[in-house]
Amino acid sequence: DDVTPSVTAVTATGDTDGLSNVELLSMLSVDADAIIANTENDGTLNWTFDSSSVAGEAFDHLAVGESLVLDYTVVVTDSQGVTAEQVVSITINGSNDAPVIAIEGDDSASESLTETDDTLTTAGTLSVSDLDTTDEVTPSVTAVTATGDTDGLSNAELLSMLSVDADAIIANTENDGTLNWTFDSSSVAGEAFDHLAVGESLVLDYTVVV
Repeated sequence: DDVTPSVTAVTATGDTDGLSNVELLSMLSVDADAIIANTENDGTLNWTFDSSSVAGEAFDHLAVGESLVLDYTVVVTDSQGVTAEQVVSITINGSNDAPVIAIEGDDSASESLTETDDTLTTAGTLSVSDLDTTDEVTPSVTAVTATGDTDGLSNAELLSMLSVDADAIIANTENDGTLNWTFDSSSVAGEAFDHLAVGESLVLDYTVVV
């Protein structure tokens, strides 16, 4: 008898993020030819799991502590139509994919203001993404670097002028969100930048972390 292998089914336990059974099934392949032929009684069935059969990173949605188990049914059939089957189990463990900040569309990571006899304010947005579908992503302002004359303003005072969203900007099963930032010099009493004369400038570089 000739004995030929095939993959007939797959059962997924865990979050497939919308991948169809057909797509999951395409990831496991076995020998295309007979594994036992002629007068042989024994053979070796070679199987290969390869997620590249589906475009993109198919399992990036799995976060740390999450897993997806794929149980494939592999069947061997002889020339008489008699079959035997074995389950090949593939466990995919999630990892923490770092969030990414990007400047897209109307986003802005820099603004220029002219000193007046009033407080200075401006605002903008940044685009944030995280491939892990169960992660919550929260923003914070962690540091500021001043280039120019601060007239004695402390880093703490300068840091207080930039605020970001207080709540998570990505939550539940979302992968994308918008980070809103606001610069407002009124967090410091008085006109904080009145000391700057025509031709002088102060650059404040804030580090925003998600």
